[in-house]
Amino acid sequence: MLERINCNMNSTRKFSMAVFFSSLRYCFSLLWQSSPFYTFMRFIGKCISPFVSIALSFVTKYILDLLASSDAGSRLTRLAVLILAILLISAFSTLLQKLVSYAESMQNEVLQRHIQMDLMEKAVTADIELFDNPKKKDRFASVTRDSFAVTYLVWNALDLVGGGVSLISAFAVLCSSNPLYGILVGLASVPSALATRAYTKIVYQFDLSQTNQERRKNYLFDLATSAPYAANVRFYNLGAMLKERYTGIWKDVYDQKRKLIRKRMVLTSVLQLLPDVLVVLILFDIGRRVIAGHYTIGDYSLYSGLLSQLIGAIFLCVEYGGQIVENRLKLENVSSFEKIPRSITDGELPIRRIDSVEFRQVSFTYPGTEREVLDRVSFQLRHSERVALVGLNGAGKSTIMKLLMRFYDVTEGSIRINGRDIREYRLEDLRSCFSVYLQNDIIFGFSIQENVRLNSGREDSIWNALALSGADIIARDAPRKAETSVTRQFDEDGIELSEGQKQRLALARTFYRNCSFVILDEPSSSLDPEAEDKVLHSLEQFSQGKIALFTSHRLTNVSIADRILVLEDGRIVEEGTKEELLQQSGRFAELYELQAEKYRRRD
Repeated sequence: MLERINCNMNSTRKFSMAVFFSSLRYCFSLLWQSSPFYTFMRFIGKCISPFVSIALSFVTKYILDLLASSDAGSRLTRLAVLILAILLISAFSTLLQKLVSYAESMQNEVLQRHIQMDLMEKAVTADIELFDNPKKKDRFASVTRDSFAVTYLVWNALDLVGGGVSLISAFAVLCSSNPLYGILVGLASVPSALATRAYTKIVYQFDLSQTNQERRKNYLFDLATSAPYAANVRFYNLGAMLKERYTGIWKDVYDQKRKLIRKRMVLTSVLQLLPDVLVVLILFDIGRRVIAGHYTIGDYSLYSGLLSQLIGAIFLCVEYGGQIVENRLKLENVSSFEKIPRSITDGELPIRRIDSVEFRQVSFTYPGTEREVLDRVSFQLRHSERVALVGLNGAGKSTIMKLLMRFYDVTEGSIRINGRDIREYRLEDLRSCFSVYLQNDIIFGFSIQENVRLNSGREDSIWNALALSGADIIARDAPRKAETSVTRQFDEDGIELSEGQKQRLALARTFYRNCSFVILDEPSSSLDPEAEDKVLHSLEQFSQGKIALFTSHRLTNVSIADRILVLEDGRIVEEGTKEELLQQSGRFAELYELQAEKYRRRD
């Protein structure tokens, strides 16, 4: 495993001071964009805080020197002044911490929104392959996880500023007495800093290599805890199996990571002892000088406090610097994802309606696979024509529909719409020409009317669309009619729908768009016979004057089609009307007879 991690590290851009300061610039620009006021408050707070600690150290020194002196003059008055100074400094420090804490909380909310909006933008604009390809799913999962590290990168940058100011101020005061003290402590901290940085990279690369396992683990957790799977988990008694698999994946990752963390702990613990040992020797030297009369007791307190502040600041800088290195790697992962070109590029031609479609020797293989789903498919769709795609599962029917909507581009051949290559059209314009029902089309956790309208600004024809699909009865019986939420997940007055009701509502969405090209992938699969008959009648009316392309495993439903294309193994093996294909006694007739025989046996 370590060899694989080291190989991965070789492909990562080497860390340099230029990269480090580039990260800092990015952090502060992001902070400033989110809120200049909160950024200013936090920056001032981080810079002032170290000087508050130094001021307290000096006041404490003066108090000790005053108490140790033999001058009985105005010691009580001076002591009162010094104690008052401590009170004022402490009050100022408390107020400063509260203001900084407030600014951090408010700015964190703003940054979280920025990151989530950025992730949503990536998801909705990416090629649909992102959700079909396991490797790209892993990549997006890692980008999603690493995007939230930007928040920590920003916080680390500000903490590093505070640690740097503390280090410089303590070092400067120490050097005013003995430069050797600060220099030796700084040099003793270098090995620990280098080891921390090296292991930070190693642990991050390990986490990156385990993205697929993390997704598997999260999937098992969702199966055990999510409502859609609850019935099956209980019926098939899957609880023990899910927990066992989850634990197995967790233990494998945990054992490997534990070895890495253990090695890091041992090495950095040993190296961090070096500055501590050096501080003890320096304190001994200062104590010797106090005894010799060269330093006062107050000096001992001051320098011991400054040494503690210096070594603490060094370790903070090492820690925050290491975290910036780690989060910089995550930031690079996010940035490289943004630079990946989209395979589905936008065209320039506008289009308002589709009057003709032609597939010319189209072949297609899904990215990341080797099986050819479509093999030199050619056909035409004409204005006001209803065409049915018939074939077994995996024959390529749904793929043809995805290519028409340009979820993917053809591997070979071309698709021409209105006589032009489909890739010449603007994507948004092209997709706005389709009224679509996809197989197992989803219902959103919105209201009934929002599920029908979705992104459309029109408010007319909702009830007409509901009536065409038979979903109007759902809305009329709902507590708040069309404004009723289609889930009880967020609303106690919401309603839960059966699969058939969901299909009717999704079909209402298709009818509502009322576009020039209708795509219907198994539009009656979950409907009862009565509802199916009504929907088919509505489809026949709705598709008048439009191009309609639909699939159905119930071959009796293809009677509304003007033409039928029979697909097998990615090829069109038959074409014609229902009557023509039945007379040919070919593949369609064979499938039709199998279904008819099934119904005859039931009778």
